[in-house]
Amino acid sequence: MARDLRLSPLDMGRLANSREVESIPLRFFPEWHGAFAFSLVIWIAFFLLLVFEWQVCDNIMDSTSDWTSLGLLASTNVPLACGDTALTLLAVCYLPGVIAAYLQLTRGTKYSQFPGWLDRWLKSRKQLGLLMLLNALLHTLVMFCNSESQLSWTSSWHKNTFLACGCYAILLAGILGLTSLPSVSGSMTWREFSFVQSVLGWLTLLLATLHLVFCYWDKLIKADFKCYLPSSGQFVIVIPLLTIVLKLPLLLPCVDSVLTNIRQGYERPSSHSRTPNNTIN
Repeated sequence: MARDLRLSPLDMGRLANSREVESIPLRFFPEWHGAFAFSLVIWIAFFLLLVFEWQVCDNIMDSTSDWTSLGLLASTNVPLACGDTALTLLAVCYLPGVIAAYLQLTRGTKYSQFPGWLDRWLKSRKQLGLLMLLNALLHTLVMFCNSESQLSWTSSWHKNTFLACGCYAILLAGILGLTSLPSVSGSMTWREFSFVQSVLGWLTLLLATLHLVFCYWDKLIKADFKCYLPSSGQFVIVIPLLTIVLKLPLLLPCVDSVLTNIRQGYERPSSHSRTPNNTIN
């Protein structure tokens, strides 16, 4: 009957599963819960760190209390927290692929199951990437609307480079977001989609990291502690830098060739498990 109605029947198992089937139309973004919660926690953490660093700490260290800087919360703290969150989420999108690559190299096969936490992390990369794009757009729009501070940042070469890296990064991030749409990705070949998500994605991460480096410049390497805490830039740079450093050995020809062979189905003689698994590019 379903085929006569030009519907595609799907076997969902026993009759006891009917409650689960009936609840499908009532689900509310089930795949987004973890990614959104993680993004929200990261944003709140960076926002509170910026508030403590720029508004609270100065009043603690200074005997004269001046809370007029609280007026910068909406125009400065919020977009900077969005930018820090965007960079962290972008790094978090590519870090699980690097971890999966090392696991495949260690096991010598692509047919072994990843740990459950890593598998869930890999499956949430699309949601994390779109949330990254949202935070990056908010960061860009608000900071460029604040034209007074932007015009004063063009007096030195590293500030100009900082702006250029940010512009290129947000442009490439927009391309990544567009290619994640089913209507766009469906019209691309696997090689094209892999190039955009892998090569352009890593280039976006590199440019966004350089954007942060040139923004804080010498503050990243100096022991610039305020109220016994490092600067916010020193916190933000950790995960992106770790992701890039872990990726570098995988780019070596001797390592890349072995990893490519494993992803094409090669197994080391000591690898016996043949449980199907996702392959990571």
